Amino acid sequence: MPGPADTVRVRADGEFIMGATWAIASSDCVPITPDSLILAVAVQYCNGAPGCLGQANPVRFTRTCAFPPLPVGSYVAVSRERHVNPLDPRPVAEESVRFTVSAPTPVLRRTWGRLKTAYR
Repeated sequence: MPGPADTVRVRADGEFIMGATWAIASSDCVPITPDSLILAVAVQYCNGAPGCLGQANPVRFTRTCAFPPLPVGSYVAVSRERHVNPLDPRPVAEESVRFTVSAPTPVLRRTWGRLKTAYR
């Protein structure tokens, strides 16, 4: 769980399905909306289309976005694939994870204080 002074990283990785040709067209770290961090990837689905420069399958990809420290609160990290070819049977793929940025808890101070009073 990140704290308010931690950089938050959103990482998407995977492998495109076999039997088609794919290429990453672009990727962006979308500015923070009030409660979301978005890693957006535009993917070109070729599948033998003329003039489409894709790679032979399978294609592994990893993209990471680093966002600045966030205030205490609840957020959603979103990895959004947008498939730019209109012939793609699945135009958008999206995965999300909820997480919380919490304030540091002074547990060590309280524990140390109790320990000191026990041995005085």
